[in-house]
Amino acid sequence: AYNHAAGALEMYMISPSFSVTAGQVFSFDACLGNYKPAGGTLTVLISSNLAGTTASDIAAATWDDVTSNFTIPVPTGTYGTLGKVGELLLSKYVGKKINIAFRYNGDGTTGATTTVQVDNVVVAKSSGAYTSTGLLYTYNGTKWVAYTGNSYFLTKSDLATMGSNYDNFSAT
Repeated sequence: AYNHAAGALEMYMISPSFSVTAGQVFSFDACLGNYKPAGGTLTVLISSNLAGTTASDIAAATWDDVTSNFTIPVPTGTYGTLGKVGELLLSKYVGKKINIAFRYNGDGTTGATTTVQVDNVVVAKSSGAYTSTGLLYTYNGTKWVAYTGNSYFLTKSDLATMGSNYDNFSAT
């Protein structure tokens, strides 16, 4: 049995604000677990006027619902598989400071509480075709800054070379 609070659930996970530059793409991985067809929902939102993180700040902000840009697969069993669910070119927000929010709605009384996992949230530079060109950002505890560590982006040709058995991939 799960220990859920009674009544409606609304929770937010909100990114720190960051300035959007030309060519940036937002993506993330997600997975549904303990799936119930009438279970909780995940909404992906972007605001350019969030003043703070109190409930009244969140309610007062203007939010763009960008959920339709992403597809979280419905699992065939109890739990799905964590994987990339899409990308959103942030061109509408260039020159603005934005916050990205993941909002979960469920209901502990009715049991509408499907688990939603979110991971690998990335804002990266892109060519016009949503292919990373090597600029990543990381949150340093205060603000988003360019990531300067070593990184490698797999391309479509890399994946084709690897074939369908990705488990055999290793760095040398």
